[in-house]
Amino acid sequence: MAKVYVSQYADFRGGAPYGGPIQTDTASSSGSSAAVATVAANCNFIRVHTDGIISLNIGATASVDTPRMAANTTEYFSVQKGQVVNVITNT
Repeated sequence: MAKVYVSQYADFRGGAPYGGPIQTDTASSSGSSAAVATVAANCNFIRVHTDGIISLNIGATASVDTPRMAANTTEYFSVQKGQVVNVITNT
């Protein structure tokens, strides 16, 4: 089981989030797809950090066949308001 952190940002400048996060959500992944966060109206980018191996899908259910993130990694994604960030434990 991995812990997943999703921080939402309005702006991204110079290769990094600009300003503090609008919202931060945390969830534990499991063997079934779980929603971690719903993207806020004023959010354009998210930062996802995981301490375990997960698969991630933005806007649809996550499965072990959706993009994978290695343990202890951080990635940034462009998003649209209302999208849901879903994760599932992977190997």
